[in-house]
Amino acid sequence: HLRSALGLSTHEINRYHQLTKPEDKQAVYDKYLKNFAEHRISPYSFFDYAPINIKFTGDKTNKQAKVDFTQFDAAAKRWLDQEKFTGFSLPLRGMGGGTFQGRHLGSLEGFKEDTPEFARLFADYLGQVTGHLRERGWLDKAYTYWFDEPDRKDYAFVVEGMKRIKAAGPGLRRMLTEQPEPELFGHVDIWCGLTPEWTPEKVAARRAAGEEVWWY
Repeated sequence: HLRSALGLSTHEINRYHQLTKPEDKQAVYDKYLKNFAEHRISPYSFFDYAPINIKFTGDKTNKQAKVDFTQFDAAAKRWLDQEKFTGFSLPLRGMGGGTFQGRHLGSLEGFKEDTPEFARLFADYLGQVTGHLRERGWLDKAYTYWFDEPDRKDYAFVVEGMKRIKAAGPGLRRMLTEQPEPELFGHVDIWCGLTPEWTPEKVAARRAAGEEVWWY
């Protein structure tokens, strides 16, 4: 019944425990994840050491995405299917981002984010990823978190990014750390607003629109 997303930094874990050997890093990380599972808390990621491996082959505009899910699938079977984590943040290769302090467009294989070449490669790789997650029953647990706490001046930039994500990976839920605002309606699947921003009426309205409501 609980959806959560708690930051868990492998960099901080390794620094705190003074870990340098890969096998020690993996073992301690697994202990943290196990503790999270026992307490019904889901971290942003369970796959820091088991990523979805993405490579692009070919030349220039003929490049194609090759996606290897071997490591990720083994981790997902354990932490999503067995240990029942309820969500995870899916990183997006090439996607830009930002905060209220600043923003930037991304690039993929040398192609800027607002170009047709980027759109083709982005859809190629993300379509494979979302299709695989859907087949395995994991897509409903995935969400994107690519922009943090936008100001109103950032809304148009955020909307354009959300459109790119939906076009390339239909069904992938787009989370935004912002309260519901009319300019953003139709482009956010998970609202994560500060607690003072929520009222019963706002919560009911977004749920009626088929969207999730989170808080922090």
